Amino acid sequence: MIASASANPIRFGQVEVLPQQRQLRVNGAPTALGARAFDLLLALIEQRDRVVTKDELLDRVWPGLVVEEGNLKVQVSNLRKLIGARAIATIPARGYRFALSLDDDDAPALTATTNAKRVPDTGLPTFGGALIGRDDDLAALSQLLRQGRLVTLLGAGGIGKTRLALAAAQAAWVQPGAQVVWVDLSSVSADAQVPIALAQALALPVPDPAELLSALLQALAAQPGWLVLDNAEHVLPGVAALVQAALSAAPELTLLVTSQAALHLGAERVYRVGPLPVPDPDAAAKLTLADALDYGAIALFVERAQA
Repeated sequence: MIASASANPIRFGQVEVLPQQRQLRVNGAPTALGARAFDLLLALIEQRDRVVTKDELLDRVWPGLVVEEGNLKVQVSNLRKLIGARAIATIPARGYRFALSLDDDDAPALTATTNAKRVPDTGLPTFGGALIGRDDDLAALSQLLRQGRLVTLLGAGGIGKTRLALAAAQAAWVQPGAQVVWVDLSSVSADAQVPIALAQALALPVPDPAELLSALLQALAAQPGWLVLDNAEHVLPGVAALVQAALSAAPELTLLVTSQAALHLGAERVYRVGPLPVPDPDAAAKLTLADALDYGAIALFVERAQA
């Protein structure tokens, strides 16, 4: 059993966690939750400023026992059914992270030994929450980003490129000193407006147009980090020109672009985002509920229905 350093209730959304009573309430009503799942939830909340590795969770929730990783997956699945799929983010090859904010900003930390600091506000979208059904895509994307500095997520509109890019940016966000700049280009109507949108994301005053690009490149080169350009397909020439200049001027910058068409730059690596997986019709009738939730399309449907 995990001992919490605080007996105060912990609240997020319609959920209330009572550490002293070891009780979970949803919409004010007590909810049946096993001891392992409760310990897992407390462990994730108390280390909410960072990714908690699978080995750490296994050691804390099943101390002194040899337990298969599948047991951890089952408990995470049970928690997501009760508190929402967005509450716990999966970080492929690393572990899990509590992805929601607590209602009380002044809530005491549950552990006095953590040195983790709150992630600064980087302007990332807040709608992403947990990534559903894209663990393999995220792992593949992370590998591409380790191999090169420019990756374009390519796919049809509405297929999930933005959420996948957000998950990758959030993973980078927890790295010490990482600067992540997110630029939503959906409202940009002309190539010339692309640098202006970046200046706004960087909170830079827009200088004389002749000096704008130089000021942007200086800002990007000043601190290692990421630049994410979302919804680039309708201003591809403007995005391509900016990206090419940034690659040359900021050697420690990683660029991630979401688009329905490629930039066709020499340094570009393209990752095509496909539909979420569904089970084979012949096998679907034999699936247990837990197995069915391993398919992204079903897990997303359940999450939306619960919401």
